[in-house]
Amino acid sequence: MEYRIYLAIGTFFIYSVLGWIIEELFAAFRYGRFINRGFLNGPVCPVYGISMYVVLNVLSDFGMHPVWQIIGAVGIVTLIEYITGALMYKVTGRRLWDYRDMPYNLNGYICFTYSVMWGVMAVIAMWLFQPPIYIFLHLIPRGVFRALVWGVGIIFIMDFVVTMAASLKIKFKGGPVTEVANRVGDVRRNAGKQIFDMVQHRMYTSFPELKNQEPSEERGFGWVREKTFATGMCLEKLIWMFLVSGFVGDFVETVYMLTTTGRIMSRSSLLYIPFSLVWGMGGALITGVLYTLKERNNFYIFLGGFFFGGVFEYTCSALTELVFGTIFWDYSHIPFNLNGRINLLFCFVWGFLAIFWVKVLYPAVSRQIEKIPPVSGMVLTYIIMFVMILAVLISALALGRYVQRKRHPVRQEVIGEFLDKQYPDSMIEKVYPYMKIVK
Repeated sequence: MEYRIYLAIGTFFIYSVLGWIIEELFAAFRYGRFINRGFLNGPVCPVYGISMYVVLNVLSDFGMHPVWQIIGAVGIVTLIEYITGALMYKVTGRRLWDYRDMPYNLNGYICFTYSVMWGVMAVIAMWLFQPPIYIFLHLIPRGVFRALVWGVGIIFIMDFVVTMAASLKIKFKGGPVTEVANRVGDVRRNAGKQIFDMVQHRMYTSFPELKNQEPSEERGFGWVREKTFATGMCLEKLIWMFLVSGFVGDFVETVYMLTTTGRIMSRSSLLYIPFSLVWGMGGALITGVLYTLKERNNFYIFLGGFFFGGVFEYTCSALTELVFGTIFWDYSHIPFNLNGRINLLFCFVWGFLAIFWVKVLYPAVSRQIEKIPPVSGMVLTYIIMFVMILAVLISALALGRYVQRKRHPVRQEVIGEFLDKQYPDSMIEKVYPYMKIVK
């Protein structure tokens, strides 16, 4: 019980720091200059830490439907944000944030747009950030972790006392408390400046024309004129084709299962996102490989899709069996199959899909991708890929633990118990209904 308190405090500080980083990144992109965000001197935004602590303790039940988790998170963060904003205004006479110019706001402390955004972000953090944070905290030796919590906690309290005293116009006559608060403030300014410099460097590298524009609160770093996002065949275009292919593939397979079995069944590769990694990687690779054939006869594109699709599907099946000891599809019952991993019929399907993709779907999707504003496109690409990487890692951890449970008795260490509780057999089997474990 005692150590759980340390874990709760550690989790609070981690999300408070992550919240501050989010605020700094947002300010850098939004205003094009360095701004010290947050109320305290230190690099923390406690409202994020408090909100996530409540969300994790109230909504982390794996049996709760995701829609209810999102609705609950929106309600929790909205209530905490309103109380915090109103209380700080009452105590200090200042608004730490002001939504009075936003539609559907309440006294400027909360508004519909940001409430929904913070709620969705809280649930995403619960799904994708909390598992690695939990594992990381349990990898730290307990004695070291206790010392860290005490040290950070004392500094946090000193910072809070000095900041509140300044807000209430209570003057400290120097002393260690003020000295600590000042040093913490220096840490925040230096860290915030480095975050801004990183963003500025990335912006100027990607969009050199912004160097000649003066940043402003209305335009941030400036406007990128006469430049198209992800033009031609480039890494950003392939990343977006990966995303589109993965979501479309999951939808196609779900519809196929509905028409053949009469049931809606999950065909996703990931626990929390309806996304097919096989379709996503296949779409991106076929785009990159067959892009040069777009002007050629359909027969050549068909051959490319036929052979490349077959090799790719076989490789994916073999790798998942090698890494996880599982099989996600089995074509042994279909004529002209090769080890149950591929079959002649589906190779023909890959060939015809390649023609449709290269000639019809890719040009249409490519035009829509290139309409995305350049700066927004770059930022979205990084955010989406970061989320996807976390989703893949967490799904792999949960799947690996599931296979361990099924094969032989597992050790009940802390991390294993967390994975067992967070991702029980019922959840794994619902997401991967056709998965077979290789004995």
